Amino acid sequence: TTDIFTLGLNTQIPNTGNPKRGASLFVGVDMTEMVVTMESGNEATFRGIAAGSFMPILVLEVKSTNPTLNNAGELVALL
Repeated sequence: TTDIFTLGLNTQIPNTGNPKRGASLFVGVDMTEMVVTMESGNEATFRGIAAGSFMPILVLEVKSTNPTLNNAGELVALL
């Protein structure tokens, strides 16, 4: 089964530490910008993300979002 976690900022996504394997993201609200730490350890910035977007990228941690996350389900990690 796929584990789904509602994310907070600056916290490593659960179950991405050992082995170091990133998670994809579901974005439930429009975002002008999101900064993440990728599986590689590099920081990446994504801009202009539409609500309902699935991002098939490998993320370990979400550093910041614009707008700020306010409610459960606005950003969800898919493992």
